[in-house]
Amino acid sequence: MDQGVRVLTHKASASRVKKLNKSMQKTKKKFTQKQKKKLSKL
Repeated sequence: MDQGVRVLTHKASASRVKKLNKSMQKTKKKFTQKQKKKLSKL
């Protein structure tokens, strides 16, 4: 019983981390694009 719960929580946290990483990458891409635009303006 305990092991099953542990595995479930681990899977849930893993998917959460993946989602976080994806959102982080998206914001990073947006940020780099903004920086590139600023540089091109200069």
